[in-house]
Amino acid sequence: MRAAMSHRGPDGDGFANPSIVPQVLLGHVRLSIIAPGEAASQPMVDGETGNVITFNGEIYNYRELRQELIGHGYAFRTQSDTEVLLKAYRHWGAECLQHLNGIYAFAIWDACREELFGARDPLGVKPFYYAWGGKSFVFASEVRALLASGLVDRRISRDGVDSLLAYGSVQEPFTLVEGVRSLPAGAMLHLTGDFRFDVKEGSLLPSTQGTWTAVEIQERVSATLSEAVRRQLVSDVPLGVFLSGGIDSAAVATLAARQKSHLSAFTIVFDVPNLDERERARRMAAKLGLAHHELELSSKEIRENAIRALDAQDQPSIDGLNTWFVSKLVREAGSKVALSGLGGDELFAGYGGFYRPRRLMRLASYMRFLPAFIRRFLRENANKEAVQKLALAADFPLNPYFLTRQIMGARLRDWLQGGLPLGGIVSPIPPRTPFTSFPAWMSESFQPLCNHERAGQGDLPFAGDLINSISYWELSTYMRSTLLRDADCMGMAHGLEIRVPLIDVGLVKLLLQIKGQHKLSPDLPKPLLVRGAGLDETEARSPKRGFDMPLQRILREVCLPEARELFCTNHGNGLFDSSALQEAWRLYEKGNLAWQRVWCIYVALRWIEKHLG
Repeated sequence: MRAAMSHRGPDGDGFANPSIVPQVLLGHVRLSIIAPGEAASQPMVDGETGNVITFNGEIYNYRELRQELIGHGYAFRTQSDTEVLLKAYRHWGAECLQHLNGIYAFAIWDACREELFGARDPLGVKPFYYAWGGKSFVFASEVRALLASGLVDRRISRDGVDSLLAYGSVQEPFTLVEGVRSLPAGAMLHLTGDFRFDVKEGSLLPSTQGTWTAVEIQERVSATLSEAVRRQLVSDVPLGVFLSGGIDSAAVATLAARQKSHLSAFTIVFDVPNLDERERARRMAAKLGLAHHELELSSKEIRENAIRALDAQDQPSIDGLNTWFVSKLVREAGSKVALSGLGGDELFAGYGGFYRPRRLMRLASYMRFLPAFIRRFLRENANKEAVQKLALAADFPLNPYFLTRQIMGARLRDWLQGGLPLGGIVSPIPPRTPFTSFPAWMSESFQPLCNHERAGQGDLPFAGDLINSISYWELSTYMRSTLLRDADCMGMAHGLEIRVPLIDVGLVKLLLQIKGQHKLSPDLPKPLLVRGAGLDETEARSPKRGFDMPLQRILREVCLPEARELFCTNHGNGLFDSSALQEAWRLYEKGNLAWQRVWCIYVALRWIEKHLG
């Protein structure tokens, strides 16, 4: 298991058997960032209690906690946040989570109680996978490590595959391996010596909604933004910031530059003119006085390393390759930590103020005025997928938002997995019985996120606030199951820790208390973020090109032979229908199946063949 994750911890490794019970074993591979000396190696043992910790992540407020614990009489032998966390658990028990600000996944063997305590940070920045078989429990930062244990059956999870096909990434708490789960963000677990196992979930939802004026809101956002970035600059090794031409990275770089001198900024530059934003980044870096590094990423390097990047995926995703390349270049430039602007859109109402989901919800409300038989007819017979999706949205069991990010609808997924016939068009809607294939995984993954919409939930802060609802759903689904997972996996593939100050837990709770109307402006994107970071508003209004990995070209120029073989000779691994795969490839070659869908199927097939085949 440890060897399977060696890329995550190039600076050291270790084991600890913390109990007289020989079946208890903790392991660790280390990326040393705070207190990089040998004294802070893991697993770390508390010499007074016998408690043992293995910990991934950073506790940003560890210095403040250290002083508080010293006041309670505790002595420390290292300057590490790991020892602070170990002593915080000794002092507060499970309540130590209420004192932490950071990104973390950790497990502590409590020697006195003879039980394991584990936890994951509230946003789910750091991963925590586990498999519980009744008499054995294994956990790790990557699914591949669990497979390497030999204690997990290599069986495909139908729920995991179906969610991957639907959304382009496996939706939490599922994985592609049956029996392997992701510990929910903000959750904690207990496993006792007599094999009683319990998971308790946390919540991001604040208890109240603020009643501040517009001026007070901006002041609070500015102060909380500044504090979030300040905390996340803590490091005993070289640290930098990603700097593109966008608002989010500019905000992080601006706030970081105010608080730390000699800060490095990294901009990826391209040999493709319409992707290149070096001039915009140069101006920002010069304005802030940053040591600016322009890292060239050529089309040749993308082609030569695309397969390596795909192999780095711990769980398949249609995204993430861009993060792999960025992380590779930044790590080669000498940084072990980088601050990212990830989360700015999801928290500050980007994506055009959530235009697409709001539009679908509005149109779905109009569609409900049509008689039910007409809506059913449109679901089953319309020649346009957009019309079918709209008709489905009107009667969807969950909020229509959960249809907006779908890559494939239920009918196409059922066809690929040997269920319903496809019919005359590649349609996302199952015929005549639109909800028979509404999967159980969708209810488990998404239904709890909709509870704040229910009538009578007036104690929840943003019931009825559409902007905040969408923001909460974005943070809990797309960001967690795609963006954060890809950032962690692809960054750690190179031994680079990616920090995300724009989703600092205190900042998230504050923004969810602010009414959605304050997050929109008719002429300025993400106004609270732009003004909170003190960015130039004229510059913020200019369009950003963005860095989109040319996946269509990679599929065509690099992966085509392998993809064709997987589609045309694959026997489905007991899940996919082989004739459907062959037909899907034929449709793709004729231009009748979108390359994004083919890419999604391809990454699923190659991961399954490599890890479960």
